[in-house]
Amino acid sequence: ARFAGGDHYGPLRTTLAAVPDAILDIDLDGRVIGAHSRIEGIFLDPADMLVGRTLDEALSAPLSTACKRCIAGMASGKNNTAELVEIPGDHPKQTRWFEISATPHGTPAGGTILGSVLVLRDVTREREQASERQMLDHIVRHTNNLVVVTDPERRLTYVNEAFERKTGWTMEEVRGLVPADFLAGEDTDPEVLDQISTAMATGRPLKAELLNQNRAGEDYWVEIDIQPVRDANGKITSFHSVQTDISERKAAEKKLSE
Repeated sequence: ARFAGGDHYGPLRTTLAAVPDAILDIDLDGRVIGAHSRIEGIFLDPADMLVGRTLDEALSAPLSTACKRCIAGMASGKNNTAELVEIPGDHPKQTRWFEISATPHGTPAGGTILGSVLVLRDVTREREQASERQMLDHIVRHTNNLVVVTDPERRLTYVNEAFERKTGWTMEEVRGLVPADFLAGEDTDPEVLDQISTAMATGRPLKAELLNQNRAGEDYWVEIDIQPVRDANGKITSFHSVQTDISERKAAEKKLSE
């Protein structure tokens, strides 16, 4: 990481070295008077070669154009001067996204604006993660499998639409409840419920077959796959369960055994 500029940036060098973004200090003529970056390839040349250059000479065209829009917005008094810029690559996975913001650079005493400070932040991974979350959310919402999420104490925090259709209970009605308290019927095997309780109490994954009862009192079979979710320190934060309706298979097995 480098910060190129005059001697008055000296005290800030250590702080700037820890900043993961790219920063450009621009004077009123639109030329670079200071530059820093820990983002590989964002500047056309190394930071220490940018002093005295214009934005067009320091950045690629899409970034330069967005930076100039931010500066213009700042100069016109707009509160929000952020820009989101897409830099296409040769392959979709090479596309990068940057968030750019501009703030005025003034003297400590009189507050006279001497230029602007541009901050360019690489938000590519954040965009990818948001896209992945949207895709997974779509899959979870529309899968035919029942999806259940509980907290470490087995209280429900999320169920999907398939669960609501199968059980007759809505998310708002069952939030905070333990599933067995309203899904276990007279013929539900208590040994399987004990296995589930033990596995969750000890933080172990579990696969089992379980007979449940819906809101209307109708029995249905599910094959459950329970997985603990842990944080970076290994502490369990939730349990995720995917349940497959195996009622037809169980009915066929029963018929064959008769």
